[in-house]
Formats: sequence, structure tokens, C-alpha cells
Amino acid sequence: MSVSNAARSLNSTARPGVVALPLAEVRDATMSFRARGVLAFLLARPDRAWTADDLVDHGTERRAEIAVALAEVHARPGVALPGDDGTIAVAREAACDTAVSFRARGVLVFLLALLPDPRARLPLLAELADCGTEGQQAVRKALAELKDCGYYAVETGRSPNGAFRSRSHLSATPGERGEW
Repeated sequence: MSVSNAARSLNSTARPGVVALPLAEVRDATMSFRARGVLAFLLARPDRAWTADDLVDHGTERRAEIAVALAEVHARPGVALPGDDGTIAVAREAACDTAVSFRARGVLVFLLALLPDPRARLPLLAELADCGTEGQQAVRKALAELKDCGYYAVETGRSPNGAFRSRSHLSATPGERGEW
């Protein structure tokens, strides 16, 4: 099944403004974060067959980087179409936000997939880098992009007993303050 047919099938019952992403793909550590971001975009915009040349205008990466991510998406055996419990709803605005790179969108989608789990915590940078294929430096840069665009924030301070603490906020739309 092609990505665009899978997108139509997966998102035929999605709420307006929301795109349903296959959780198995989003959580797959063998897939790069950039490819996850491209996948989110393709599922949010299934109206045509997208090429790397087309996608350059919808992200911040160079054509060659996008071509590799797009090839990675197309090399998959097909987008899994699990049942209702196997998808994550992501704001179409986030999936198509051209202010952030496809890699940053992939990190955002991955982190949003962790939110429904009440035991989840924001992974440390090294743990997060292990969930993709790009490494710590690339993930650090993606988190900085998300922070600059209002999807991610970290508050630091001291607890009443003087211990250092931080709290992360993640949002599916820029500027909203979700808790982690």
C-alpha cells in the first residue's frame, strides 16, 4: 500500500485539523526522526505524490537530506494501519509547520506518542537519541528548534528544600503549555 493510500485510509475518519499517525512507525527506533517528520507531513497532506523537490519548500533541510528521509519512508514495507489503539492524533498544523525541520517534527511526534502513558517521562537526551538513528547532536538541535517555535519549553528552578529541578512542557501546537 502506498503512503498516500495508507494516509487516506488511516485518516478517513480523523477529526478536521488532526492527522492520525501509526504508533508503530512513530515509535520505531530504526526509523530516523527526519523520516518520521516526513511521514507525518505525507499523512497530513495525502492530496498528491510528493517528491523530495516538492518537500524542500515545506521544511528547512536540503533536498539531499529530504531525499534520504523520503527514501527511508518509501522503503518501509508499507505504513502499518493498526486499530484504534494503534494511532496517535497529531495536529495537522504541527505536521505541516514549515518553520521547523522534518527532523524536529519527527522528534515532536515521537514525544507526543509518549504523552498518553501516565508513567512516561521526558527521555534524557541520550535516551532520546537511542530512539532514532541521528545521534545526540541532531536531537539536541531538533529540540532547540522545537523550543524556538514554541512546541517545547523547560522551566528550571529550586524546590523548597533547595534542590535543583526542572519541568518540561510539550505541546502539539505552538505556544500551548502542555505538562510533562
